[in-house]
Amino acid sequence: MSSTYLKLALRSLGLGLVALAGLLACTSLVSRLPSVDVGPFLLLLFLLYPLTAFLLGAAAHRLGLPLWPAPLLSVLVFVAIVFAFYNETALVYVPGYALASLAGYGLSYGIRRGAGRRGV
Repeated sequence: MSSTYLKLALRSLGLGLVALAGLLACTSLVSRLPSVDVGPFLLLLFLLYPLTAFLLGAAAHRLGLPLWPAPLLSVLVFVAIVFAFYNETALVYVPGYALASLAGYGLSYGIRRGAGRRGV
């Protein structure tokens, strides 16, 4: 195993662990709310988790990671959240989170490429 590959693997692992810790903390706090309202869980599913996947993709590009770890990290982080706090029916959102991660990676790539053209 080359040192470059090891660096990329450690960066990917670190990025995924930071995202997982943050989402576990948020989901844990929301799960402690009274169970009469599902609104906070829907907010997590439709706003916080996709935003985290998008930011994971952007951060993966900024860290110099190749394209494949970004959606893989998003999927692994969300699958861990699903098995900790939700049931398996929430797994239908996994492809959407992978796409959000790819969008974040692509947007970060586009911004960096556009800045390079302008000489910034």
